[in-house]
Amino acid sequence: MIKIGEFAKLGCVSIKTLRHYDRLNLLKPAWVDVYSGYRYYELPQLMRLNEILLFKLMGFSLENISYLLEHRSPEQVQSLLQSQEQNLREQQQEAAERLNWLRASQAQLVQQESDILHAQLLVKNQPALALAVVQEDLPHDNRAALRNQVLRLRSVLETAVSRSLRAAAAPFWTVRFTEAQDEESDLLRIEVGLPLEDAQRAATSGSLPHPLCLQHLPPREAVLTLLYDPDRYQPEEARLAMFDWAQHNAWRFEGPFMELHYEDDEKHLVELQREIQRSLPPQPVPPQRRKQIMATATITRKPAQLYIGKTRSFTMNTTDAIGTFWTEFFQDWQTIQHLLIAPGTEGFHSLGLCYPVRADDNFDYMVAFPLKDNKLTHVPDGFEIAMLPEQDYVVVEAPGPKESIHKAYDYIFSTWLPQQTEWEHDRDQPDFELYPPEFNDFQEDSLLYVYVPIRRKA
Repeated sequence: MIKIGEFAKLGCVSIKTLRHYDRLNLLKPAWVDVYSGYRYYELPQLMRLNEILLFKLMGFSLENISYLLEHRSPEQVQSLLQSQEQNLREQQQEAAERLNWLRASQAQLVQQESDILHAQLLVKNQPALALAVVQEDLPHDNRAALRNQVLRLRSVLETAVSRSLRAAAAPFWTVRFTEAQDEESDLLRIEVGLPLEDAQRAATSGSLPHPLCLQHLPPREAVLTLLYDPDRYQPEEARLAMFDWAQHNAWRFEGPFMELHYEDDEKHLVELQREIQRSLPPQPVPPQRRKQIMATATITRKPAQLYIGKTRSFTMNTTDAIGTFWTEFFQDWQTIQHLLIAPGTEGFHSLGLCYPVRADDNFDYMVAFPLKDNKLTHVPDGFEIAMLPEQDYVVVEAPGPKESIHKAYDYIFSTWLPQQTEWEHDRDQPDFELYPPEFNDFQEDSLLYVYVPIRRKA
């Protein structure tokens, strides 16, 4: 028999821990002296203690550990292990997001008073809203009258609501700025709203008095918000702070700005909101060669660079799935963000690497980002590295929609290469699309570059 103190030393745990395991019936002593109350253990129990500690390292609760030790069937153990693996992956993603948020915010949080505005930035979910709204159009160039117009509309709104509707208990009112419905118009539409307590009843009863209308705003999953004091900061300062944060953290805006005004007898705060999405390339497309003319190509020598990313095999019949591959990649992107050249800094870009087609008609496609300082000591699980050597490339711009990528490839292979007397395609190296900071999801102002490796003819 081994006394509890000696057994605790053997197992590298405290006596308090062993007593706790005893109370939970997780690890009972082999014998307890009825006179002294001393607990004694047997050496084989050390194996059970090690099993408990192993499951704790995996993140299992003591309740689940007890279940695992009592139910030894492979199916039950496998089920719990798979469930815990999923939980740990989710925790890892959450931890990575917190770490990236800390890194993005730490410089701002320790700055002086002028940077307090940046410290109030937050990405969060916005639940659905049902609003009674009054709206009006105002010329874009009449900014001086904007705030007075908002206050006037709010007065009209509150008067109309108080007559026949019940506003929600939420202590805020809203302002949205959208473009007028007529695309040729130079008017800015202002929508001032109050949340309703029973929007469904208001809609069905026809009790909305003129000039009110009912507006349902759906829930939004990624909304950048900034809470500020309008007595200390101008709306333009708040918007500039949001633009600055989005640019340096690789997000882009979706939809109009919206203000939530929280107000009581003593204080007035404004929460500026705008929906955001990742601005990195979500859906690049593989080359499809067509006979079209592109802009003049240039020859460049790209220095060696180490990249990290993920690779998947495709055939020419499954290239439509490459867009999905990018989308899946960005679910894990934040776990490696600290290893990369930071968005908004010199040298930041991403690649869609397309390796040569093999004999079985398959080719590998890699989503890749350049590593900070061009080095890496440890490759995170699920990722791989690729070293692109110093290489000559023919480069063609691909501005605007996705079709420009096809045109760029077609120009290089159908027009530029056949005309060359000095250069030929280097089939031993991958070609790729390079996505610079100017890339904007294939919008009209978007820009990327197609790189095809070349070498001098023998």
